[in-house]
Amino acid sequence: MSEENKVVVDEEFGMNPPEIAETDLKPEETSQVAKIYSFEDVKAKLEKEKTDKLTPKTDGLIDKTIEYFEKRCSEDSGLTQDIMQEHKTWAKCYKFCEARAKKKASSGSHGIAIEGEELLEWIEDYYRKDDKAEAEKEAKEAAERKKKAEESRRKREEEAKKKRAENRKKKATAEKDKPEEKPKQDETPKPKPKPKKSDQIDGQMDLFSMFG
Repeated sequence: MSEENKVVVDEEFGMNPPEIAETDLKPEETSQVAKIYSFEDVKAKLEKEKTDKLTPKTDGLIDKTIEYFEKRCSEDSGLTQDIMQEHKTWAKCYKFCEARAKKKASSGSHGIAIEGEELLEWIEDYYRKDDKAEAEKEAKEAAERKKKAEESRRKREEEAKKKRAENRKKKATAEKDKPEEKPKQDETPKPKPKPKKSDQIDGQMDLFSMFG
């Protein structure tokens, strides 16, 4: 791999600091030497982003971008370092290009198709854009929103738990204070005695019944 595809960024020496053995550095100085990236790192990063669920389904465009960056990174090693910044993602790149296309279309046309060399230049513009501070701010705001949402969810769960406990307590108290029910009496009506015939006297024997 050619040396022109590699880049080093160092605050003190700029783009090409003198080579320093890591063993010669103090522990606090080790972190000041940035990792040396190559085009192969760029290619691996973009290939990996194809499988990211946040990445739009643009595999063909990613492949064309990889081919384009292979040439551009050999011409400008600083582009390699820009692409490899952690906050730079293909999903954000897509939104960047989409916003620029909409802005261009707002001039009067109902729609516009951006492709070829112009689109690839827009993609390069995104990766070269110095937006680290903006990305850090967005990440911080997103973390705060997530924290607030989590606190709100936890508060709702606690209130629901408290309400269920109160309802159980009320139900138990109501059961305890409920008057004891008396057993119900048999309300089945008793059959009324048949009335005696008027011509029959109590204790009188029916003579005919004796003869069948």
